[in-house]
Amino acid sequence: MFQRSLDGLVAFLTCLFPYLPEVEALRYLDAAGADALVAARLIVNRRGMEQSFVVDSGATALLDNTMMNHATVKDDEILHLKQSWELAESRLDHHNTKTKLAKSWERLAKSLLLRAKPQPVLPHARAAKKRMLFATIRGFYLQAMARLPADELRARYHRSMLKAGHCYGPLDPVSNIIVNTIWYDQAAFSQSKPCTLQMISTKCLMRIVARSFYGLLSFLCTRYPDCSPDQAMGWLQMANADLRIVDPALGYMSNKITRTDNISMSFCCNLPLQHGDRLCSDDVTLISLLFRKRHFELRHQQQPEPKRLCNDAYIALCHRRFKFWLHHDLVCKNVEVALATFNLDKVHKYRLHFICGVNECVSGLEYGPVRSNSPWRIYKYNHSHINFLAICDDPQSANDPATLFFAECSNYSVHEESWCIPVVSPHRDTELVRCIYCESKGTRIVHPGEKSFHGRDTEFEKVMRGERLFPGLQRGSYSNIRLAERTDADWVDNLEEDCIYITACAADNDRRVNPLNYPPMYRERVLPCCEAASDRS
Repeated sequence: MFQRSLDGLVAFLTCLFPYLPEVEALRYLDAAGADALVAARLIVNRRGMEQSFVVDSGATALLDNTMMNHATVKDDEILHLKQSWELAESRLDHHNTKTKLAKSWERLAKSLLLRAKPQPVLPHARAAKKRMLFATIRGFYLQAMARLPADELRARYHRSMLKAGHCYGPLDPVSNIIVNTIWYDQAAFSQSKPCTLQMISTKCLMRIVARSFYGLLSFLCTRYPDCSPDQAMGWLQMANADLRIVDPALGYMSNKITRTDNISMSFCCNLPLQHGDRLCSDDVTLISLLFRKRHFELRHQQQPEPKRLCNDAYIALCHRRFKFWLHHDLVCKNVEVALATFNLDKVHKYRLHFICGVNECVSGLEYGPVRSNSPWRIYKYNHSHINFLAICDDPQSANDPATLFFAECSNYSVHEESWCIPVVSPHRDTELVRCIYCESKGTRIVHPGEKSFHGRDTEFEKVMRGERLFPGLQRGSYSNIRLAERTDADWVDNLEEDCIYITACAADNDRRVNPLNYPPMYRERVLPCCEAASDRS
């Protein structure tokens, strides 16, 4: 009985707080005297989430269901946690029956925390704070993509954003991303051929998020030599990763620069960057013209010659390009189907703006046929979780940024319905809606709190109970400790998806790539332009 109650308390904390291993949950419970409310409050304080933690959010809605089902299977005493919240609500606010559970949480947890004996040694929250800052910075990139015009974003700016669209600079983080993206496109890719696509690489997006994070951290540690990385992360967390708030002197310097003839600041008073509206093509053209005057000499420079690769390297590059474009077209088709289903009962329809996050490894690994009635069987993932931006055709919202959507699509079955729903990008330091599949891959897909999806309800409960998700799958493949120890988000080096931006050709007398190996619709995108043109001739 004691062990089952302890398991329920640990499950309560690990479900509520992402990136919390069971060992740290036990230490918090020990410091709180086995009181779940006090332990949760200690974690909130330790992670710096006092101003943003919301008890009755979509993330905690999952917690209620998990607690109920977990208690039904293992121990009815776990229900006391939920009942104590409801009882505290009725006692603390008996004059107001509509008071939300959040008020009782705050009052009861604070009172219990004050009566608890001080515990000087608690687990450090460095990894959790870093991942919360990653989520905050990724939200900036989602806002930037939602405000850029679709045609320019698909044709050019996705490349410069992934290369040098950092969130630091003299403006707010979202405006910094937009300005750095347009500037780098003019400085480095003004003469290169556009690579038009509708889906940004998820791993490349996480890489620029990590580079922006480490750029902010190194700036503060260099500017203030006595500042440790932990202190810098604390400053960034309190300031919502905005250097103007972290360093008031930087804001003074920005105002001083504005009075000069510096082009990187001159458009602040002329364009709607600070108002949050979606930019039109004329706004983007004006910004690019300002930078083009500054870097006019770059327009006359010749682009570097394509890299000459040996036969094996060139064949591998072509195969990687083909793999990317095949996945790109499949995801775009699934999103179009899901969005068309969503628009069936809507007066004002939505149209696709840009796809900004994909995890195709959902509901697996499962051993099964590749297609229905197929003799071939493989280990496969059945679904994909996708974040994309869409624009509403309502005239009253013509200037609003694109809306963020979540979609769940089938990877194989054509009979299973794909669906999508609008979601709100999480605010700073807030708790996230949990998904074991997306957390296991390190992808930061924004999930809905009001609708169930694969990886949230049944699968999450099985993981908490230590059960296998699929027959033949190794036990513990999606354990909480593995979810908490993911390090993919720290990657800042080259990625396989960079192949679509590489300009290369095969070495002389060493070209044995047969264009007939690829379908006609992919040859021009897979092979270099010069070879594709020669093959057509």
